[in-house]
Amino acid sequence: MSPDKLSRISQHMSTATLFLIIAMIFLNSLCWVFPSLSSVSDGYGLSFSLTDNLLSDPEINIKSLQWWQIVGGMVISGIPLFVLSRGIYNLRILFKLYSQRIYFSLESASLLGNVGKSVIVWNILSLLFQPVLSYWLTFCEGEGNRIISVGFDSQDVVTIFTAVCIILISNIFRLAVSLQEENEQFV
Repeated sequence: MSPDKLSRISQHMSTATLFLIIAMIFLNSLCWVFPSLSSVSDGYGLSFSLTDNLLSDPEINIKSLQWWQIVGGMVISGIPLFVLSRGIYNLRILFKLYSQRIYFSLESASLLGNVGKSVIVWNILSLLFQPVLSYWLTFCEGEGNRIISVGFDSQDVVTIFTAVCIILISNIFRLAVSLQEENEQFV
């Protein structure tokens, strides 16, 4: 791939990541207001892991929730997404550097590491917030009808493994940049 084409694609990816961040937060909130959007059988099948896990639960009737429970659900499910957004924002900055043809720097290595760390924190927060959100949504139910839902599946393992690989690659990248700078000082 030519440097000009790589620079142009990186600029487009930088713009796309901004739209992804906005769409992710907006659509998560929209799924709370219009739960049929996340329904596969009745709606458009939009899926946000934490939101979809609980809105698709037959024990939780979204139509019977109070307005404050829906707003709380938006906030609780949005917290992990904001952490993920931070990682995607770091990816946006990384693509901006690439569009300026700055490929090999400590800053780009650091940004890549931040992406991996944000993905891990997002995944862990999603796991931790699922019981909180399930209890929040069934808070007004009678004694014995409240739900505390916990979930962990193979997607979580793959996500964490991939994020750890990204962090490892960023550390290798950082070491390579340091070695290159050392070699340039001796030449």
